[in-house]
Amino acid sequence: MKCEDCDHLSREDSDFFGRYRCNVLKGYRYRSDDACSYFKKDTKNNYYKGYERAGCYITTIVCNILGYSDDCELLNTLRNFRDTYLKVNAQYLPILYEYDIVGPQISAVLENDTDAKQKASFLFHNFLIPSYQYIKTKEYEKAIDTYINMVNMLKENYNIWIDDYTTVPKIPMEILGKGRGLKKDSI
Repeated sequence: MKCEDCDHLSREDSDFFGRYRCNVLKGYRYRSDDACSYFKKDTKNNYYKGYERAGCYITTIVCNILGYSDDCELLNTLRNFRDTYLKVNAQYLPILYEYDIVGPQISAVLENDTDAKQKASFLFHNFLIPSYQYIKTKEYEKAIDTYINMVNMLKENYNIWIDDYTTVPKIPMEILGKGRGLKKDSI
């Protein structure tokens, strides 16, 4: 796959050297460059019009930066918690919905942060491990609050906000919380 095939590459914004702006990496790339891990090609098979794959979760990016595998116990525990607790309780829909919008944005910025390893370590030890431990001891509300506090801190740090996430559009529950985001034109 090449950047020229990716929908994140802006065909209108090129620089002096003939490179095109990547809207995820926030930099310029040649169309012939190998596509990055955020490669995205629009498909006609979206579950919900306007809802698309948008990148990784913060937890996944943190673990990637620190060298943990995608199937480590922490990631599997947090994913299982999302699927078996958050997604089966309607009161958590707004949280999942907001996170589907801001999570991939924060992840992309964090991954490209010049202090990514230091920040990932901070997040891992101060938010992810405590959330994981709360889940293990069945203190679910503490786990949720800890994770929300991390996301809010990152939103403020990276200046990423959405207007209103309390009104959730009709999106199938099974696709919420999977690192997806709403297309800007459908918000």
